[in-house]
Amino acid sequence: MDNAAAMELMIKLAEVHPAVYRKLVVPLSIRYDQLHVLIQLAFGWDNSHLYSFQPQGQPRQYVPTLTGMGFDDDELLTTQSYVYPDLLQADIVYTYDFGATWDHLISLNKIITFADLPGIAVPSCITYRGNNVPENASYDEVAGKILPEPEKFDKAALNKRLWLWSRAGEQMVHTENLGLAPISELNEDF
Repeated sequence: MDNAAAMELMIKLAEVHPAVYRKLVVPLSIRYDQLHVLIQLAFGWDNSHLYSFQPQGQPRQYVPTLTGMGFDDDELLTTQSYVYPDLLQADIVYTYDFGATWDHLISLNKIITFADLPGIAVPSCITYRGNNVPENASYDEVAGKILPEPEKFDKAALNKRLWLWSRAGEQMVHTENLGLAPISELNEDF
């Protein structure tokens, strides 16, 4: 699609009932590491666990750092790979927190052209269902409804954070104690 500008994505927490999802409009040129940050913001996660992206039906996965002792042909860096080509082929599973294993199913709803773009903020959340799940809750706690009170989802606040992220000029992360902060500021504390 020559005049494609953005994508509408459906990002849904897997196996959570009632459903928890966010529909996001993101740039067509978004990399996996950037989408990770937007998902963290959209679901209220604190970016305190490891993550990966796995295109369905494919052996490869995208990770923030290469984990194998040698070169693994099936592991690619999130900073060097774009989401769009994979979404054209199949849905993608984003796994956050390998202990709790929060799987998010990412589907391409539609392509937004430059002609349709005026009036649409990129990135933005256009609709949602469900509140944010607490960061360290397990799936068993959610399924068994032993859950602490979830953080109420605030679409306007999320869209403000997405707007700030889009103008940051560098990758931003969301952390529990610092809110939305540049990675460079986080590194100064360590």
